[in-house]
Formats: sequence, structure tokens, C-alpha cells
Amino acid sequence: MEKFFQDFKRTFSKAAGKVVRKSGDVIEISKLTLAIAAANSEIEEEFEKIGRLVYEGYKSDSPVSEEISVHCALIDGKYADIDEFKEKMHAVKAVRLCPFCKAEISKESTFCAKCGEKL
Repeated sequence: MEKFFQDFKRTFSKAAGKVVRKSGDVIEISKLTLAIAAANSEIEEEFEKIGRLVYEGYKSDSPVSEEISVHCALIDGKYADIDEFKEKMHAVKAVRLCPFCKAEISKESTFCAKCGEKL
């Protein structure tokens, strides 16, 4: 019976050691996965910064390639779409934008509730 308990203890110890090693591996893999995701996120942020710089150059008439000009023109079109959507949304909400501070105000307002300017 004593041999049974010794064998059981030895088997249990080996199994526990494997579980500890595996859980350590899982934790390490999780850390590395998070590090990879963070690095990819930082890369995307840098690509976005590059894109913004290129677009700002395009808007200030800096020379850009024809391919970049096409994409920048598409961005201009999307900004125009957004402005149109905002106008429709303001009509549905029965509001307008203050020309001074851009706050939403009711169409009937004579003064802006945010900045106090006369409309």
C-alpha cells in the first residue's frame, strides 16, 4: 500500500509539474501575442501618420504622385459625403450649427446657447 502511495505521489508530482510548465507556456504565449498585437497597432498608427502627412501635403498643393492624388481626391469626396450626412442629420434633429463655435442650436434660436453670439 505504501508503494501505491509513493507511485501515486510521484505520478501526481510529474503531472503537476507538466501543468505548471504548460500554464507558464500559455502565459508566455499570451504575452507574446499581446506584444505582437501592440506592435501591429503601432505600425498602423505610423501608417496613419504617414497618410495624414501625405494628405496634408496634397491639400497644400505639395507635389504628389498621380496615384496618391487619386486617393486624396477620394478622401475629399468622403469628407463631402460626411458634410452632407451631417446636414441631413441636423435637418432631422431640427438644429443648425452656430457659425462661430459650431455648437448645435435650435433653428429658432437668435443667440447661441454655448458662445452667446447673435445669429
